[in-house]
Amino acid sequence: MSTNLLVTVGTDHHPFDRLIRWVEGWAEQQPAAGVDVFMQIGTSRAPEATKFTEYLDFDDLMDRIAESSVVVCHGGPSTISHCLRLGVVPIVVPREHGRGEHVDDHQVAFSTKMAEHQGFATARTEAEVHRLLDDAAANPDLFRLAAQQTELDASVDRFSKLIDDVLDHRSRHRGWRRRLPRRPTPRP
Repeated sequence: MSTNLLVTVGTDHHPFDRLIRWVEGWAEQQPAAGVDVFMQIGTSRAPEATKFTEYLDFDDLMDRIAESSVVVCHGGPSTISHCLRLGVVPIVVPREHGRGEHVDDHQVAFSTKMAEHQGFATARTEAEVHRLLDDAAANPDLFRLAAQQTELDASVDRFSKLIDDVLDHRSRHRGWRRRLPRRPTPRP
């Protein structure tokens, strides 16, 4: 069984070479036909033996997340939420300020807190990344949300969009009410 692995480091201008190196090291240990890796690397160093691009447009990224057996990503809230919305439980490696990977450690704090509530996996060491990727290669279903949960999430998203559309429509058309003549107040 082949593992389709997506790595995404997001769009921050800081390189995230550590993540690229860790996943590349794991992939090199896999049987030649066992893993297909694609990396979105941003300003990180180019991997030597895997397919990559610097950036992906939004739709391409969403398609790749949905089609992947497993996703390894940085600790950005948007990337994590998109993965979960698409039914993927990501392996999250937060960028660290002390390594020059971001302006502060908000990704560490965010991913640690959210992992407690959302149930996704976080990794702070190369050994943890390799262990989680071994688990994903052996059983990719561990890194997928149950179908009922993704259907519920999709319903919530549709309902949220409907409410947003209604509120947007009301705010755009509020002015027309002010131009209508006021009705006379009935007198007793």
